[in-house]
Amino acid sequence: MKFKLLNGYRILYMPDHPSAFKGSGYKGYVYEHIYFIEKELGRQLLPGEEIHHLDMNRLNNRLENLIVISKSQHTKLHVFLRRCGFDKKLSNEHRMNSEKTNPVCENCGLTLQYKQERFCSIECKCCYESERNKRPTLDHVYELSKTMSKEAIGRMYGVTGKAVAKWLAKYHTGMSTLSQADGTPSEGAETSGEVQSS
Repeated sequence: MKFKLLNGYRILYMPDHPSAFKGSGYKGYVYEHIYFIEKELGRQLLPGEEIHHLDMNRLNNRLENLIVISKSQHTKLHVFLRRCGFDKKLSNEHRMNSEKTNPVCENCGLTLQYKQERFCSIECKCCYESERNKRPTLDHVYELSKTMSKEAIGRMYGVTGKAVAKWLAKYHTGMSTLSQADGTPSEGAETSGEVQSS
């Protein structure tokens, strides 16, 4: 799923969603907080309704942080918060730890809800795990390592550079085992230089 930021809010690309933007700039995108609220309510927001982020963090789209209020109430609430100085204080604090306070699905990137820890749905978990289980062959990793860094290869397969280093170690171990079995020296192996008599 494609994500962008617009005016400090997360927007996601869902061209078929009824609340998706129709204009040319962000055509097909919808605000993530609107997507979650409308999904929870089972209907579109009414023309006079708006969504307020309780903690003033525009990136925190957990349902427990969102309330639907009328446009006039929303305006009054923000005027009050601005007068008291709460709006800037709260939003600055939350922007600084947005990654901790706003966990997202490891597969699709949607904001996690309620007790979700890593994935937003069983489908995302299954998809993520099936992708992780599609490990490349050791020969393929070795070929890639000739032109790419371990970290770059890791990003391709959703693992760390250390994991790739372990794969390469297995590759070299496997090669040395094969060479010992057929009696040929492995690549880089030293020979004594002595000629054995037959």
